[in-house]
Amino acid sequence: MRGVPDKTQDMAILFRAIGEAQLNIDMVTAKVAPGSPDLTDVSFLLPRDEVDRAVTALEDVRLSVGYESLGYDADIARISLVGMGVRTTPGITATFVEALSAVGVDVQLVSSAGNRIAALVHDHQVATAVQAVHTCFALDRAEGVAVVNAGTGR
Repeated sequence: MRGVPDKTQDMAILFRAIGEAQLNIDMVTAKVAPGSPDLTDVSFLLPRDEVDRAVTALEDVRLSVGYESLGYDADIARISLVGMGVRTTPGITATFVEALSAVGVDVQLVSSAGNRIAALVHDHQVATAVQAVHTCFALDRAEGVAVVNAGTGR
């Protein structure tokens, strides 16, 4: 959503509409709208098959909130690196992003919290991104168990 009034109660209305539609969202970001310090742009991730329900829920509160526009990008997928070492290894986010950059993956957003680093990438680059992270962190070895999850929201 672009041009959301920068008021906590308006943000609460938007997220309540999502919750009442029984939708789960992830990777919420809010940033000051370019050139408009009183407006915020809000983004979040949800499964593709829930986009229509989310659009309907948000359009239902558009007049009460007064946001400028609503859109979505269906060509986005999330890849994640999860493990205790994420929290305790300095520079791991840099290594993660460098691995993606080295194979030409276009990273749209990076998020790191607790024991997880996640990146939003184009859907057609998921396999390349996952392989790069597997190789970089030696997760493609036969011994041990490690999982890198990638999802398209399907």
